[in-house]
Amino acid sequence: MLQTQRTMNPEAIRIHEFVPISGSEIGRVLIVPSGNVGPMDQGGFESELYERLAGRLVSSGMITVRFDVESDRPRGGVSIPARRANRTRRLSEILEHEAIAARSSPLILLGVSLGALSIVDVLRRPTSLNICAAVLLGCVIEEPSVVMPPVERIDFLYGARDLVGYCNSDGELSEVVGPDTYGPRSAQQLIVRPRTVVTTRIIEGVGHMLARPGAHAPDDDTLDVIVDLTKQSAFPPSAPAAQ
Repeated sequence: MLQTQRTMNPEAIRIHEFVPISGSEIGRVLIVPSGNVGPMDQGGFESELYERLAGRLVSSGMITVRFDVESDRPRGGVSIPARRANRTRRLSEILEHEAIAARSSPLILLGVSLGALSIVDVLRRPTSLNICAAVLLGCVIEEPSVVMPPVERIDFLYGARDLVGYCNSDGELSEVVGPDTYGPRSAQQLIVRPRTVVTTRIIEGVGHMLARPGAHAPDDDTLDVIVDLTKQSAFPPSAPAAQ
């Protein structure tokens, strides 16, 4: 595969674009990382996850874009809503960059956790970008969200072991639910056009980052599920997928 790298200013945002070496791409994907990856060039299992995922997507024939940003976790901490708003702002800036905006081919947004929520926030606004689909990993939506772009489909993907706890007014844990409960509930929060397909899928035996117990990142089988789901999003319901 061919790789190009660009840096956005004034903020330090580094964009990596991976293009199939065959030149016969079937779609474009932008990987939006979770809130756990911040500093540029930060290592660790999650950065490795996005590198492996990008490699598989490119091998399947998809132009793939991923990015690194400076940390949004200042000393003293910051609230989740503030981090979400910051991530959404940065994602909006990246979507306006020439690496994304200059191409007219359909774009799939693939987000993980907080990155998936920032995609939901971006989809609340009108855009001239040709966004055809979104793949949301570990995404829990608590409030109604109107999807403005005419996307073809939105897919939610969860690990069966990814449990979410809710507290009562006293701040005490009162309920713990799994994706079989909060997954469909999240999907129902989306207000979409009649033709938009919204699906939920749960992978048994894996947790929030779709890793199995004792592992730090998804195994090859789970990555294949993510890639297959993303490839499905590259084709509208009326179009056959490439073999």
